Amino acid sequence: MIKLAVRLLHIVICCGLVGCGGQEGARENDLSVAGPDLALPCVVGDGGAPPVFENMQALFDDHCTICHSGSAAVVLLRGMAYAQLVNRPTQTMEMIDESCGGTLVVPGRPEQSYIYHKLTEAMPCAGAQMPKGELGSEPLAACQIDLVRRWILAGAPP
Repeated sequence: MIKLAVRLLHIVICCGLVGCGGQEGARENDLSVAGPDLALPCVVGDGGAPPVFENMQALFDDHCTICHSGSAAVVLLRGMAYAQLVNRPTQTMEMIDESCGGTLVVPGRPEQSYIYHKLTEAMPCAGAQMPKGELGSEPLAACQIDLVRRWILAGAPP
């Protein structure tokens, strides 16, 4: 119950105080931070325009590269992340627990993109919801998930 309350507070902070996806009065292209430890790379005042990959990379840098680097099955470091994700079948990865199949990012189709399911589902078909924290899954804020969704919908541009 406490975890849910903290999660809701983060969402309120992100989308209420910081603003996500075109709230009136928001600053153009503002990358904001809310809360003591929660980086929220949400493009503020973008009117819902598709985000650029640099915003995706900022999200990966803040939440994913701690695990997804070096010899990980999916490396999300700068200069590598795009090729590791877009149109990459999960069958090409040597992962024991990721047996669901599919493609990591299907441009234009978040509902068919394995990464989107791993970020949005509390119990994805295999493994745990991403990103992982010290005590289990620590889901992204709603505005961060929306950033991922809009990037994929836009065709996952580089």
